[in-house]
Amino acid sequence: MTQRHPLAGVPARTRRLLLIATVVLTLLMGWLGAPLENETAPLGIVSFELAPDLIASQRIVGSWSIADQHRAAFLNGLDFLFLLLYSTTMALFCLEIARNCGDAHPFLRRVGFLLAWGQWGAALFDVLENVALVWLLVAIPWQVLPPIARFCAIVKFLLLVLGFGYILFGFVLLHRRRRVLQEGPSTP
Repeated sequence: MTQRHPLAGVPARTRRLLLIATVVLTLLMGWLGAPLENETAPLGIVSFELAPDLIASQRIVGSWSIADQHRAAFLNGLDFLFLLLYSTTMALFCLEIARNCGDAHPFLRRVGFLLAWGQWGAALFDVLENVALVWLLVAIPWQVLPPIARFCAIVKFLLLVLGFGYILFGFVLLHRRRRVLQEGPSTP
């Protein structure tokens, strides 16, 4: 059975452009989000994403100036573009590794295919998280919002870490395989 994915036919040039755009937007968001880091929110917006309850999230928002709260809202809006970029880029690289595993590693190929879909799952959880955070930023004090945002953030980060780990492992595996093919089999 051949596994199909909507991104399977994306050319290498498009993958490179998406990777560049993802890296640039990652750096930009890090730079824009740096002023949100303080004693109450040591990880800036990520501290807000992971706040366990309403009191903690209100404490974080309260530690930011009005300008910083606007910055957080802007970052949340920008994250809707970012999630499309990072999830698609990560999915493409998971598929690329899976494709290059070939018949030599069918289990790794299946894992890569599933993780490619998982990156879009991460984006879906990011959307739900962002909606909860936007509601909190506009002062809708629902007790349920921070736990929802936190759960979604944790699932998102877990899926991204799994995808990134798979990509790194795959690059190492493929690099070793290419090196062995170039050098030929070693003799003891």
